[in-house]
Amino acid sequence: MQHLTIRVAWHDNRWNGRICDAPSLNGYCLALDRIRKDRDDAKEDRLAGRPWRSLKRGEMPPCMAESGGCMSDNEWIRSFDPTFQNAVPALRGKLRQTTIRMEPYTALAVPFRWMLRENQRRIDESLPEPLPADDIQRLPSSWVSSSTRQEALGSRFFGQLTPDRSLVFFYCKEGQPLGESISRLVVGVGRIQAIGSQGYYDSDSDIAYPFWDRKIHHTIRPDGSDGFLLPYHD
Repeated sequence: MQHLTIRVAWHDNRWNGRICDAPSLNGYCLALDRIRKDRDDAKEDRLAGRPWRSLKRGEMPPCMAESGGCMSDNEWIRSFDPTFQNAVPALRGKLRQTTIRMEPYTALAVPFRWMLRENQRRIDESLPEPLPADDIQRLPSSWVSSSTRQEALGSRFFGQLTPDRSLVFFYCKEGQPLGESISRLVVGVGRIQAIGSQGYYDSDSDIAYPFWDRKIHHTIRPDGSDGFLLPYHD
């Protein structure tokens, strides 16, 4: 049986599906490239403490892409922008911005290591039969491009997990208040309740191009009845 780790950005109020209480004072999450590039301190300070479910698309914090709302007790909307399609001639202009509903106590997991081109030979050699070839041309990239191979990789990766038995560990990298000497800080653990089905970008053609992200519904609750957050905030 396999278990799962999901990286989260540090949040000053326990990943509760709200803008941080003091966003511009939370410098820890800036250790993550995507947040450092996209965070707007002035905007987030104006929205401090607001639930994500009440925000417009342009108001969402960049930590939405880093499972920053994994402990939200309310549903919220996650948007995906297929900007990568400009690097894939077969996809250019065919995929549209897509939204999905994130149910309470749900995170998104991405098998990044499995999607790296440099790891594909090793993955195929570990299987009884190789997965579909990466047959879509893409401008220089480190990532697998073919939708069929991405689907097969995702199915293989998430198929190793067993709902109600596999554990999920949420962790922060260097961006957390216990110190830069800790490269991986576990912040919570629970059981995986359910694994979402494969999702796809909305498209203006018959192309079905998959998300790498899968929903992970987990059992961690504030009362600690079946999983827990470690009390670093206290």
